[in-house]
Amino acid sequence: METTSFTGISHLDLSVSDVDASATWYERVLDLRRLHRVDLPTRTMIVLFHEASGLVIGLNQHQGPRTDPSTSAGPASTMWASQSTTARRSTPGRRASPT
Repeated sequence: METTSFTGISHLDLSVSDVDASATWYERVLDLRRLHRVDLPTRTMIVLFHEASGLVIGLNQHQGPRTDPSTSAGPASTMWASQSTTARRSTPGRRASPT
C-alpha cells in the first residue's frame, strides 16, 4: 500500500451549540479571523482562519433538537494537509463546499 506523508492539519470542522458565541471566543482568545458565514437548512457554519498557521476552522451549529440524530450535531471532521494534490483529492469524506 502506498503511503502519503502529511504536513499538518488543513482544517477542522467542529460542532458547537452557539456558533456566534463560539466564533467570538475563537477570534478573541486564539486571534482567528472570521472569513464567512453560511446559513444552510440544517446548520449554520462560520469559517475562521488562523493567519500564522493557515489553519481553517469551521464552526457548525446544527438545527433541530439535540435528541434527534438526523438534525443534532454529528462528529467533527479533520482534513490533513499534504504536499501531494493526489492525496488531498483522494481523502475520504473530502468536500469542496459545505453541505
